[in-house]
Amino acid sequence: MDSIRSLIENLKDRIKAAWAEQQESELFISTKEKFEALPMAAQRGIVVGILFLLMLLVLWWPLSNFLDSTDFNGKFDERRQTLKDLLRIERDLASQPTLPVPPTPSSMKAQFDLKIAGNGIKTEQVKDQGELPPQNVSGANQQGYQYRIAHLTVRQAMDLSYDLEHTDPSFKLAGIELLAEPQDPHFYVVGIKIVNFAPKVAEAEIPGKGIIDAIKNKNKKDEPGDKEKIAE
Repeated sequence: MDSIRSLIENLKDRIKAAWAEQQESELFISTKEKFEALPMAAQRGIVVGILFLLMLLVLWWPLSNFLDSTDFNGKFDERRQTLKDLLRIERDLASQPTLPVPPTPSSMKAQFDLKIAGNGIKTEQVKDQGELPPQNVSGANQQGYQYRIAHLTVRQAMDLSYDLEHTDPSFKLAGIELLAEPQDPHFYVVGIKIVNFAPKVAEAEIPGKGIIDAIKNKNKKDEPGDKEKIAE
């Protein structure tokens, strides 16, 4: 305790000695004379300005820390709310029933053939048939089957297209092409394309592709303090 008191007294003595030395300097004396020569209002303004600067210097550190903490808390609350929203969305998605995967048109070929026969079309009229190459359409996998059938009337082509499209609710008529036969323009060679769209579920089954994994990867880039607060 005595050592602290002696240290304080020593510091006071040094400050007094430094102040006395400055008072005897030419710069201090000339500055004091110029200050005393100023009007009273100007002297008060200078004193107030100096006091204001001193207050700013004293308050700047806690004030800057307060502003930083306020900004940090705002960002933390925003991230926490975003995390809650993402968790709620993931729970809602997990509670949704799994959508059945639609059958591929090629797997329904037997039903297609039955409908073709049911429309009075003979086997030899089917000139070509085959599976369409899959395509990526807006993130979904388009798959299809096509026929090229000869000697059909327009009415037969429309009826057959309707029946093939309604083999399964997921099927859609992607195109119908009519080419008049040279020997009889009342009959046509008809091309029919039936397609459906299946979601790409393979990517969803890969680990690390969920919402929570995306959040974890993002949080790895954040400061340790953020992660500790979110964990709490």
